[in-house]
Amino acid sequence: MKISLRSLCLTAAFALALGSNAHGFEENFDDATELPAGFKIAKGDWKVADGALIGAELEADHHAAAISFGPKNTDSEIRFKFRLDGADFLHVSLNHAKGHLFRIIFDPETGVSINKDKDKKDPESKAIKLGARKGPISKGEWHDVVIKISGKNVSAKIDDGQAVDVSHPGLATEKTGYRLIVKGSSVTVDDIRITAAKNGE
Repeated sequence: MKISLRSLCLTAAFALALGSNAHGFEENFDDATELPAGFKIAKGDWKVADGALIGAELEADHHAAAISFGPKNTDSEIRFKFRLDGADFLHVSLNHAKGHLFRIIFDPETGVSINKDKDKKDPESKAIKLGARKGPISKGEWHDVVIKISGKNVSAKIDDGQAVDVSHPGLATEKTGYRLIVKGSSVTVDDIRITAAKNGE
């Protein structure tokens, strides 16, 4: 595990942009033989192998695999790469203090979409698709992802394609960190880097 001092020790402005008591986060798994500190498994089988993070659903869980990481934040940017090794999908999910908030969905058949999650405490609440970019995502190949969160705005881009840009007032709140959600077996993830979002992006 290599986490630079620069990524752990933030300037005052950087910390303010991410939120109080927040830190930057960087992990490339190069020297890791087990899950690094800061990664917490909720469901599924997660391990580090060949310098990357691998996640797969466990049938016994009756639930998609899920792992959380990263600092609390309000506005942030995450960059990483992933490879679909047979999984049905990869979600990047963000919660707030009261539960699910929104997620970015990478589906090999339909492409990239951003959904606001339903409020499980409200029986009338429903998930809302805020935006999408249609097009298949190839399996067995690496894809680069950039997700930017700034106030009520979220942008998600895969490789050099057109970004999915959405806006919803409910997104402008503190998030508890990031989660990866995997359906099926498996997804490989590498080179995770979380920083403060840049103004105007």
